[in-house]
Amino acid sequence: ALSGCPGVYSAYVHNTIGCGGIIKLLSHLTSEDSVRLATLRSAEFRAVAVLWDDGKTFVGNGSCPGYISQSVVEGNGFGYDPLFVPYDLDSVGDSLAAGEYGATSTHGSPFGGVESSVKKKFSHRSRALNDLFNQLPSA
Repeated sequence: ALSGCPGVYSAYVHNTIGCGGIIKLLSHLTSEDSVRLATLRSAEFRAVAVLWDDGKTFVGNGSCPGYISQSVVEGNGFGYDPLFVPYDLDSVGDSLAAGEYGATSTHGSPFGGVESSVKKKFSHRSRALNDLFNQLPSA
């Protein structure tokens, strides 16, 4: 929705304008159609995990696609959790497209409005670590 912003500047943007500022920046992107809204306000959490072992570098990537809600929901989490709504997950934990319903869902609530046990199922950090671990040779 913001053409890659805030990207690596996410901490700076959050400290400067906060979640409310992001909502204001996107206030012109609205729709009564939930799929169109999710497309207009698309966003993604990304994480990278790196291991250097005896001259070899292993890089794992993880992401959690979703969209920016139209309002801030405080409660659980931190950072952008009060406004980030993840797309549903299928039965094996893979993200679905906007508008598809899956086995795991926040039912349209941002991470700030769901329990941490639900949020963990969507974790971009754990996906990055799993990707990294899958590249390591067996012991």
